[in-house]
Amino acid sequence: MACKRLFFAFSLAFGVNCAHPAQQSHDGGSVNAPDASDPPLTPPDGGHPTGVETDADTSETDMASGTDMIAQQADMAPHLDMMPHLDSGPTDILRQFDIPDLTPMPDLTPMPDLTPQPDLTPMPDLPPPLDMTTPTLPTAGYTIILTTSGSSTPLPVVSSAVEPAENGLTPALRVSVPASCAPMIGFVNPAIALPSNSAIREIEAYWNGTMLAAIDPSGTALSEEAHSYSSKIPFFKPLFSLAGIAAGSGTFEIRGFDGNHVQLASVSIPGLQVKTKPSSVATATIAAVAHPRIYLTPARLTHAIARNAVSDPVAARYFSTQYGIQYFLNEYAVNSDPESASFNNAVYDPESYIPALALCYQLKKVSNPTLASTCATATHRMVTKMAADYQNGTRAYSRDSGYDIRFALADMMLGYDWIYDSFTPAERTQLVQVATAWVDWYSASGYFSGNPMDNYYAGFLQGITLTALATAGDNAAADRLMLQLRTKLANEMPMADQRACGGDWPEGWNYGAYTLQEYALVNQAMKDIGEDWSPSFGFLQETARHMTYQATADSSQTLSYGGYTGNLPHKTSPALLAVLSTTTTAGALASRLYNLMNANAGNDFGDGRGGTAYEMIFGDMTQTASSSGMPLSYLDPGTGRFFSKGSFTDTNAYEVMTENVSYRGDHYGYANGDVRLMHGSSCLVCPSTYRGGQFSGDEETPAFSTYLVNGVGQQVNRNNQNLFQIENGSWAAIGMRFESSYATNRYDENMLDANNPLDYLIREVVDLRAGTIVVRDLHRRRHTTDTLEAHFHFGSTAAASDLGGGQYQIGSVKVSTFYPGGTNNTFSMDTDRGSNQVGRLMHVTLPSSTSSLEMVTVISESLTAQSYSGGVVHLSNNQCVTFASGTVTVATCP
Repeated sequence: MACKRLFFAFSLAFGVNCAHPAQQSHDGGSVNAPDASDPPLTPPDGGHPTGVETDADTSETDMASGTDMIAQQADMAPHLDMMPHLDSGPTDILRQFDIPDLTPMPDLTPMPDLTPQPDLTPMPDLPPPLDMTTPTLPTAGYTIILTTSGSSTPLPVVSSAVEPAENGLTPALRVSVPASCAPMIGFVNPAIALPSNSAIREIEAYWNGTMLAAIDPSGTALSEEAHSYSSKIPFFKPLFSLAGIAAGSGTFEIRGFDGNHVQLASVSIPGLQVKTKPSSVATATIAAVAHPRIYLTPARLTHAIARNAVSDPVAARYFSTQYGIQYFLNEYAVNSDPESASFNNAVYDPESYIPALALCYQLKKVSNPTLASTCATATHRMVTKMAADYQNGTRAYSRDSGYDIRFALADMMLGYDWIYDSFTPAERTQLVQVATAWVDWYSASGYFSGNPMDNYYAGFLQGITLTALATAGDNAAADRLMLQLRTKLANEMPMADQRACGGDWPEGWNYGAYTLQEYALVNQAMKDIGEDWSPSFGFLQETARHMTYQATADSSQTLSYGGYTGNLPHKTSPALLAVLSTTTTAGALASRLYNLMNANAGNDFGDGRGGTAYEMIFGDMTQTASSSGMPLSYLDPGTGRFFSKGSFTDTNAYEVMTENVSYRGDHYGYANGDVRLMHGSSCLVCPSTYRGGQFSGDEETPAFSTYLVNGVGQQVNRNNQNLFQIENGSWAAIGMRFESSYATNRYDENMLDANNPLDYLIREVVDLRAGTIVVRDLHRRRHTTDTLEAHFHFGSTAAASDLGGGQYQIGSVKVSTFYPGGTNNTFSMDTDRGSNQVGRLMHVTLPSSTSSLEMVTVISESLTAQSYSGGVVHLSNNQCVTFASGTVTVATCP
C-alpha cells in the first residue's frame, strides 16, 4: 500500500518576486554547477495520480477530511530525484534551483562572521521595544519570513490569542533538531514551533555562529510546499544548507525575529556533528568482485552454511515447513510451475521466496547439490518470467504508482546475483535491461521518488542499489546508476535520518518494518563495497532500542502505530531484528528481542517465509544484552512517540504510550496525544484500532483521535512540540502541545491564524507505574461556535458503571474525572471501521466557551482520585501529583 503523502504550499518572502498564481509552474527544477565526482542528474518531469489505490492485499483511498484540512494536489510537483548538490558554497546554493517564473536572484554577498547571540529567556507576549533602534535587515537567501500567500509582508500577530497562565507551558521558540542523531550531511531540517500569540515572523539558522543559507528545493518532493507562488521553503520545517561547513562538532542555533527583524528569542542545540560523504568506489572495482557480491560476503556465507537447523533458531525457521522454504518446496515437488494459478493458490506470493531459494542454492550447492539445483531452478523460473512480463508489458512498472519496486525489483536482482551462473548471456542481458528500465521509469514517474520519508522511496533506493551493484560489469548504465544512488544518499537521505531520529518510523510500523530493513540493507551493501554512508542512516542505530520499548511486556507483539486496512500494524519483523543484530550498534538488543519473542509461542512474527533469508545471512542470536541500565521511559526525538514501561522483565507489567508528532507523515497521524495503557499484552486504554483479531481499519476515523475540534480529527502536525519529558524511576511524565493539529488549513501561514479554533491544546501525561495514569488537558477555544469533544477508548466491552462524583468503572478500570461544569460524559460500544465491537468508548462533550478550560482524568486498576485543586491531584494511596510551572512532581501528600 502506498504511503500517499500530501504536499503543502505556503508563502514566504525570500528575496524574490512572487509570480501570479496562474504562472505557478509544477515543473521540476534543473540543477547545475555539479561536483565533478558526483554531479546531480536533471530529472524528467512526472506526476502523481490521486484517488483510490488497490494492492493485492490492501486497499487505500486518498481522502479529504474536514473543510480543506487535507487536500490532494492533483497536479503534484514532479519527482525530482535529488536536491541541489550541496558541495558548493552558500552564495551559490539557491542559484542551483531552476525556479520558473521568478526574477533571478542576484549573487549574494557572503555574510561576514557574525557575533553569536546569547540565548534569551523566552518572552511570551513581548511588546515592541519602546526605544527601538534601526534593526538589521533580513538577509536574502538566509532569513525565512512567515507570510501569507503571494505576499512579502510578515503575517500580523494574533493579538487576541490567550496563552495558559501557568509558566513553562508557552516556550517563545521551540526547535527540534534531534541531538541523538548528531551526524549530519548536507543540510539541517529543524522543526520550528511557536505559540499562537507569538510575534516571531522571521527565523535564521547558524552553525557555530556562521549564518546558514536556506535551501529552496522548489518543485521537489523533498520539501513540504507551504502555500507559495514563489519560494517553497516551509517556515516550520525549513532546510538549511551545511555547504562550506567543515566536518566536526558544533552548535546549531535558530534565532527568531519579529516582523521588523528585532530578535526576540533564540534556541541553541550543542553537540551536533557535521560529516562529509565518503569517497566513491570505482564501478570497475565493484564489477571485479565475483558473484554473489550482494550481502553474501565470504564471511557471512561461510557462517550461514555452518548454521545448524537443530540448535540454531534462525536456521530452524529458515528450513522449516511452517516458517521457511520447505513450505514452498513441498508444493514445488508436486507442481513445478510456481507461476501457475494453482501454485499461487497453494503458496501465497511465490516470488517473495526468491531470496530464500537463491540463498538455498548458495548454501547447499556443495553439501546437497540436488537441493541446490531444485532451489536454483525454481528461482530461475520466477526471475526470468518476471523479467519477461515487465519487458513485454504483461506487468507494468506503473502499477499502483510504482508499487512493485518496493519488493519485486530487489527479488529479481538478488536472484540475478545469487544464481548468476544459472542464467544464459541472453537472459542476463534481458535482466539488465529490465532492471535499468525499471529504475529509469521510477525516477521519472514513480511515487515520491525524491522523498525519503516514504516507504515506496525505500524500495526504490534499494532497487537502485541492487541493480547498480549486481549488474556492474554487465551494464553500460552502472556508472550512471551509482551516481544517482550517491546523489540520493547525500542529498535526500539526511532528511529521513533527522526526521526518524531515535529509530522510529513516522509512517507507523505496518510500513516501518520493511522500510527500515530496506534502508539498513542499502547502508550495509554500500559498506560492503567500501563506501560507508552510515551518517545518512544514523536513525537505524537506535531502531532496536525503540523496538525494545515498543514491544509488549510479554514479548508477544510490538505496540502498533499506523493506518492500515487490515490487522498488520502490531506485527513484529524477525528479518528486521536479524538485520539489525549485526549491522547496528544496538544489535544485541535486537537479538534479545528476537529471542524473547521467538520463545513466546503466541508471538506475532509477521514476515513472509521468504524473509527468513535475511535472518540466515545477518542474524546473530548468540548476543546478550541487559536492560538493567536502560531508563524505563523513552522519547523518540524524531517522531515524538513516548513509551513508559513498568518493567523490562515482568511479563505482566504495565506500559503507557502516547505520541505528539511534529514532522508530518501519513498513515500514522490523526492520533496526537492519544493515551494507551497496556497490562501485559492486554489493552486497558487504547484507540479502538489496537486490538488484533477483529480489527478492520483505523485510517482517519474518529475512533483514532483523542479530540475532535468542530467535528474534525487531528490532521496537521507542524508547529507541534513536546514540552518536557521526565524519568523518575517510580514514575515518568510527558508534556505536549498539539493544537496546530486543528489549524483551519494545512499551510504554514494557517498555523498562526486568528481563524483557528484553538489558541492551545496541551496534554500532560503521568505514568505512576502501578497501573495508574494521570492525564491533564488544558485548552482554550477562540470562538464560542468552536466545538470540542474528547475520547477515551477502553479495552473492555463491559458496560460503564457510574459511581457518582465523576467516577466510573469499566471492567477492571476505574476512571476519576475532574471536568469543567457543563461537561457531558457518555459511554457507548467502541467499534472499528469494520463495525467490530472492540471496547467501550467514553465520549466527553465540553460546553461552549472561550475560557481557558482544564480537565484531569485519572485511570487506574487500583487507585482513584479523591480530589483535584490548584494543580494537585490527591490519589487514594495518599500520593499527590502536582502540575505547576510547566512540569510535574509526584510525592506523598502533605
